[in-house]
Amino acid sequence: MQFGASVKPHSRGEVRRTRRGLSSIRSHRCYDGACITSISDGEVMRARRFDTILRVSRTLGSLLLALGVALLIPLLVALLDGELSEHGSSTLPAFLLPSAAALLLGAALHGSGGREGVSGGAQGMLACSLAWIIFSGLGALPFVLYLRCAYLDAYFETMSGFT
Repeated sequence: MQFGASVKPHSRGEVRRTRRGLSSIRSHRCYDGACITSISDGEVMRARRFDTILRVSRTLGSLLLALGVALLIPLLVALLDGELSEHGSSTLPAFLLPSAAALLLGAALHGSGGREGVSGGAQGMLACSLAWIIFSGLGALPFVLYLRCAYLDAYFETMSGFT
């Protein structure tokens, strides 16, 4: 830019990355007809949605890792008490398979590259709702594998238990 170049405000939106995520600024500067940025409002909204997806998926990954560890606790208790086989089923796959699924899914979602934590009420509600549904789906598997329940009955029992 040359000394004394004209500076004019522009009406297109500019995207800046802040500590809380992406923010849109309604005006920015152009120097001799060359704009600093040329990002449209639609691109800003897509970037914010993608940021939301990454944040929620990382939060879900952290919660699923905790669920995977929590599903190992009943298996540990069954091993210590010697209750590996009752009701004609083995306790080992009933808790090990859902735990492994939760740990793998949690590691994949946690490693998705999003920033830590949700930044707003809508993101928190989305993360909580999805966690409740996914936790119930994975938590129903021990009922199905060990007690031979129907999956819908096991899902209902697990969802009421997490409530």
